[in-house]
Amino acid sequence: MNFIKISSLLLFVVFSQICVAQTDSTKSTKPVFTDYETLAEFPGGQDSLNWFIMENLEYPKEALENDISGIVYLMFVVDKNGYVNDVTVEKIKLYQDKKIKGAKGRKTLRLEKEEIISSNDYCLGTCAANLLANSPRWKPATQKGKTVNMRYRLPIKYSIY
Repeated sequence: MNFIKISSLLLFVVFSQICVAQTDSTKSTKPVFTDYETLAEFPGGQDSLNWFIMENLEYPKEALENDISGIVYLMFVVDKNGYVNDVTVEKIKLYQDKKIKGAKGRKTLRLEKEEIISSNDYCLGTCAANLLANSPRWKPATQKGKTVNMRYRLPIKYSIY
């Protein structure tokens, strides 16, 4: 299980580089700005965010039992006080391991990931959203010397190895 966490973290690090500030595309009651002097930041920076996710992300039993992996794209707001709010699952891509027989009658099996479309997210979205909603207080973004709300899009990858 620890290997799963480490693998997920390594892939998360790659995907976290595309974490960017977003414009307000939802009906949040909090104004969200698009021009910042400083961006909102997890305490300790990107490396600390990666470790927080690795140490606390749960791989749902239902997903493990069904050989499901995937990428959960979360949208959230870091408010002007540094709290994470309005966490929503924007999109989920699900994959299932497919066993394929070896070439020319070999008994060896290899695994190949096949994207699946399902109304069931195998709890991946819920677990990722709960993790982020319970993250520690962030350093808020600033604009013209004042703290402001900032929207983020963050992909979290679940992988089975």
